[in-house]
Amino acid sequence: MPLREYDHLTPPQYELVPLERRHLTLVYLGPLGRGSGKYVLKVVAEVARLHEPFPVRFTGLAALPSLSRPKHLAALAESGARLLALREGLRRRLGALEKDRYTEYRPHVTVASTRAKPDLSLIRKVERALRDSRRIRVLAAARGVALYRAASGDIRAVGTIELGRKGQRNL
Repeated sequence: MPLREYDHLTPPQYELVPLERRHLTLVYLGPLGRGSGKYVLKVVAEVARLHEPFPVRFTGLAALPSLSRPKHLAALAESGARLLALREGLRRRLGALEKDRYTEYRPHVTVASTRAKPDLSLIRKVERALRDSRRIRVLAAARGVALYRAASGDIRAVGTIELGRKGQRNL
């Protein structure tokens, strides 16, 4: 989901995530074995066919993992019923491979990241960005599901599947 509406709010210490790398994680699988990628794409395609495209509403920015350690600025998505249903469908089928790192699911798209050490100046700039972002509501369309491979900070789409369609697009 290549959201751009919050980009102008990021403090100068942050680097924007390139649009092609912005995504909303439904299920984190961790490293997959050599043969698992094709299996996962097949399962994702089966689940995606059961869901039609749907709107996703973004309500502002959040500092992740926390305001005191604001490594990332992320656009928060509302946990709508259709988003959660898609996530649960994937989790039911891929549960054995799932490696979710967080106890609470907070759907989001990371917009920017920093390596700067958090100091009072940075935290104040982040607070202002978060406050200003509350006035910006974004409605995006969830049209497909992608499987990404992430290694050493490099994120690449392995394949995408359109929601509600039989077609699959391998990248």
